[in-house]
Amino acid sequence: MIGITALSFIALGQPEPQQTMQGQTKQTQATAPANETKMHAAQKQSMKAIRVHEFGGPEVLRLEEVATPQPGPDQVLVRMHAIGVNPVETYIRAGTYARLPELPYTPGNEGAGIVEEIGSDVNEVKPGDRVYTARSVSGTYAEFAVCTTEQVHRLPANVSFAQGAAMGTAYATAYRGLFQRADAKPGETVLVHGASGGVGTAAVQMARARGLRVFGTAGTDNGRKLAREQGAQEVFDHHAPDHFEQIMKATGGRGVDVIVELLANVNLGKDLTILAKGGRVVVIGSRGRVEIDPRDTMQRDADIRGMGMPNTPPAELASIHAALVAGLENGTLRPVIGKEFPLAEAVQAHRAVMEPGAMGKIVLVTGTESKK
Repeated sequence: MIGITALSFIALGQPEPQQTMQGQTKQTQATAPANETKMHAAQKQSMKAIRVHEFGGPEVLRLEEVATPQPGPDQVLVRMHAIGVNPVETYIRAGTYARLPELPYTPGNEGAGIVEEIGSDVNEVKPGDRVYTARSVSGTYAEFAVCTTEQVHRLPANVSFAQGAAMGTAYATAYRGLFQRADAKPGETVLVHGASGGVGTAAVQMARARGLRVFGTAGTDNGRKLAREQGAQEVFDHHAPDHFEQIMKATGGRGVDVIVELLANVNLGKDLTILAKGGRVVVIGSRGRVEIDPRDTMQRDADIRGMGMPNTPPAELASIHAALVAGLENGTLRPVIGKEFPLAEAVQAHRAVMEPGAMGKIVLVTGTESKK
């Protein structure tokens, strides 16, 4: 048996507003002098945020009134308009993820909004700028979030805040999986499992724009329709017992070059049987263990490549977001929003993100207009 751990973009919030996440060594926000920040507008002294005081089911997500965090000299405060919800955040909340935050904490790493305040050493953005976040210092399930300058990226005016909330995890994960880990090239055939979900629709759009032949799977008629609308040229029902055989037939018996695998514990063993010679499976997600036959890799000179966004070197991370911003500007990337929930309904959002038949991205909205 080979165990594949669920790998995705780490989304550990912050135990308390004055502490940083993931071992970052930033200055304490709560004690930053007022003259070290530049403000956009009158900032509230307190805010609403989701807090987790114990690991467990969705019901441990509690909406509370907490102090608004303050940015340090090289940090920014973002007024969150929309917040991305991802399966990895449910694993962390449940206490089953490999890396867990100290309790209590605010979940989330991605979202979109307006820069409210900047530290004295910040020159990359200014108050009033539209941005999306990829990671944060204080956690994004809140009305305000503190981020480092490397964690905020320009959000073009033609993109809604809800769409921006899909970029930091789903689109960054799809880009890294396809192009930095699987090394997908124009002319190759790529199979995207779960092509109707947040990461899946992102991968389909990117692969098609890069000149790959795109196959996708989805579990419902609406999901398969959505995958086609995003650019998949061949779409298969992953509930059909023979869908792997159908995929192989669609390649003329050659096999696919790249597989974007979001549920390796279910699919990995079969994935290896439909790869072309030199094919690669990039494991983005899994919910358990799986058994494979190593001879399937030997016969094809095939690779199984895991990925986790926290492993991304800074230079590669910067190149990901440069490409994503360009894709948003030119319309190549069009995030699909499946459901929006108010921040107070984070419990329902965590249940929804784990339901089968996902359709696009699930986001939380703070009450600030999310469509602008």
